[in-house]
Amino acid sequence: MQAKLHIDTASIGGETEQVWYAYGQLVGEAAGRIYPWVMHAQNTGTLSVQSLFMQMRLAFLDLRQY
Repeated sequence: MQAKLHIDTASIGGETEQVWYAYGQLVGEAAGRIYPWVMHAQNTGTLSVQSLFMQMRLAFLDLRQY
């Protein structure tokens, strides 16, 4: 996803559009887990691609690998 956003930035748009594009690629439970964060970040002006990926790493961290 990071590569897609990097390569297609011109056609996807700015930071907000990139976050919503990346979010749009999530389905089911994954989308449900991230949606509250996206809405909060949008409402507080903290929405960014970097913070989205950080949030996804935290949300989907597999503790069994540690």
